[in-house]
Amino acid sequence: MSGQVTGAGLLNAVQQLGVALLGSLFLHAATPGDPTPAAAALTGARNAFCAAAALVLATAVTTAMMLPRRRPSPPSPDQPLVPDATAR
Repeated sequence: MSGQVTGAGLLNAVQQLGVALLGSLFLHAATPGDPTPAAAALTGARNAFCAAAALVLATAVTTAMMLPRRRPSPPSPDQPLVPDATAR
């Protein structure tokens, strides 16, 4: 039971960290130098979205690399290990 609780806590912490980082990126990119507040919000949202997309892509690549490779199944006991050269 404690493994499930630890996993849930870790997931919650990582989600909160991700939201905090993307929010900080959004607010940092929305500079007051933009001509209108809408342009500032659009710049911040675009940068935060690109960062989130990059994180999703990095997660997908990492997950694909961690998947187990398929191994060929072992031969059945009644199947010969070496094919018979005389059989055609």
